[in-house]
Amino acid sequence: VAIIDPSESRPLKGLSGVQLANWAPHNARYQTHSIPAHLVNDLRERFGEPTYVEEDVNSDAEGDRRILRGLLEQIERKGEICRYLVGREPFDLVAVTFFETHSGGHQLLKHAWLGEECTLALDTELSGGVKAIYRAVDQELGRLLEVLSPEPDVFVISNVGLIEDYPNRVLGEAFCRELGYQVPVEIARRPESRLARARRWIPPSVRQRISRHLSRDMRERLLADHFRTGTDWSRTTAFPVPSLYTGFLRVNLRGREPEGIVDPGADYRALLDRLRGDLEQLIDPVSGRPAVRRVDRVTDLFGETPHPALPDLFVEWEPTRYLKRRVVHPRAVLVQEDLDYERGSHHSREGFVAAAGPGVSRLGDRGEIDVLDLAPTFLALMNEAAPADMTGRVLTDWMAKPGSGESPPPRLA
Repeated sequence: VAIIDPSESRPLKGLSGVQLANWAPHNARYQTHSIPAHLVNDLRERFGEPTYVEEDVNSDAEGDRRILRGLLEQIERKGEICRYLVGREPFDLVAVTFFETHSGGHQLLKHAWLGEECTLALDTELSGGVKAIYRAVDQELGRLLEVLSPEPDVFVISNVGLIEDYPNRVLGEAFCRELGYQVPVEIARRPESRLARARRWIPPSVRQRISRHLSRDMRERLLADHFRTGTDWSRTTAFPVPSLYTGFLRVNLRGREPEGIVDPGADYRALLDRLRGDLEQLIDPVSGRPAVRRVDRVTDLFGETPHPALPDLFVEWEPTRYLKRRVVHPRAVLVQEDLDYERGSHHSREGFVAAAGPGVSRLGDRGEIDVLDLAPTFLALMNEAAPADMTGRVLTDWMAKPGSGESPPPRLA
């Protein structure tokens, strides 16, 4: 196998071939590793240091141009590295991740939207930035296929899509607070830490500017401290798990939470019904439409009993091209201002997959498939049996002919 830049992973011991992780990663918190271990130093000598072009939510147009150009350079260099690694010996499986489509999509989607709506005074470099990134990746994939022999079966996969939307974290917090599900501790009775006292006295706008300069660990400590000490758990029935876009609500369940007060069974189910009913009554005053698209119970998705670790409700807010600063409920108005993170794009549930090669049938558009079906299909194309606990199915109608198990395994990229 040749595995290059798998998503936020470490190399897996025991596999024959080469593995390179976090060379040009989506998240720079992870260290570059390789198998064999000397491969990283070899690549440094040939191609220079590992690169990381970071997304910047607060950048201006000039900053966006620098990021776009950096991503295009990074794609080209990763293509060179891929050809160097896979051109030295035959591989049965080649897996490469180009994170640049993800980072570039988030960074430049706002310019692509402007390109559709506005034809005057258009910055053509930025409005075509997302397309330029995809073209660059497509070009590098083509070059990579030229060095692979024999001809492989090729799958190009986007695990998610991208939509215009803004964070909804504060709305979830306001929902629980304003409708009485989460009860704050009275300040006079609150055993405040120094962090909590500082947070209470510093204005939100100042906290927002300060937080941008704090380490991730410090930001998480502040968030955890406020979450722990700011709630009267003896009167709280449900609370939000901090999140940006999809909302997570968790019941203060007796026997599961440290200070749970809601009994499992009928009381738990009745509370979920009430939460869902209140969520469905939320209206976005800008559009005049419901602010919540769908609400899913974890018990419906993952089992009949409350899950020990997951939230109890997933809340999918209606995506908007603007920050939802006000959401109206018949009994309250939810306010969302002074966010410390205002990225105007988010992941959708739908991605895409395209396939071609000697083992793939010429089928055209196949409609929707489940992402869980891809791994067993890849194994079948390489004449390997899927593990018993793999829940996806083999996409037999995608395959030109079933593998006999007797011929050498085909190449898969």
